[in-house]
Amino acid sequence: MAIKVSFWRCAAVAISVFGLGLVPAAYAPSRADPVEHSSVQAPAAGTDEAAALPPKIAEELDVYRSAAADAALGNPVMYGDGQCYPLIQQYIQALGFPWRNRDSSGNAFDLYEHFPTNGLAQFFEQVPFAGGTNEPHVGDIVVYGPGGFVSEHGHAAVVTAVQRNGFLFRYETAEQNSGGRLFVTLNWRDFNPAYNTLGYLRPKL
Repeated sequence: MAIKVSFWRCAAVAISVFGLGLVPAAYAPSRADPVEHSSVQAPAAGTDEAAALPPKIAEELDVYRSAAADAALGNPVMYGDGQCYPLIQQYIQALGFPWRNRDSSGNAFDLYEHFPTNGLAQFFEQVPFAGGTNEPHVGDIVVYGPGGFVSEHGHAAVVTAVQRNGFLFRYETAEQNSGGRLFVTLNWRDFNPAYNTLGYLRPKL
């Protein structure tokens, strides 16, 4: 798989790895610094209504925050082969959804594009990005299509926080294989069209 890494929006570097798509770290600040292990159920100013999260979602997001903190301390936590897809599988299973992908494609963006046929519709609602009109909710799976900053295989991550500033927003994600880092990291994204955000998969809980 070819991975495009954008640095200062000038250069692209191709890296070959096996598995699903990823999002380069160079285009967004990485939360590689240690993060608090406190529960995401404690709402912070400007973030999504974390206090209203179903317990299953809150517990799983705590797991990813702890994993990112461990990585920052030099003990990387990796699910599966470190690609984005195994982390998404882990998240879906942790929510208690007995999902098995019915789709033959191995692309991350097909989690969204093949939503009607891959079996996810039983457990998630599909919310289009719509040019940033729809913003993510904490606990969503965000899916990116190929192009822009993203490889031809797309990418997927779990939304762990949302911050708003008027009509603008940015959101934090827990993910694997961001910028070639095959372990759990926390990263900030926004509505930049170069992310080629397709939309969100919102758990039916």
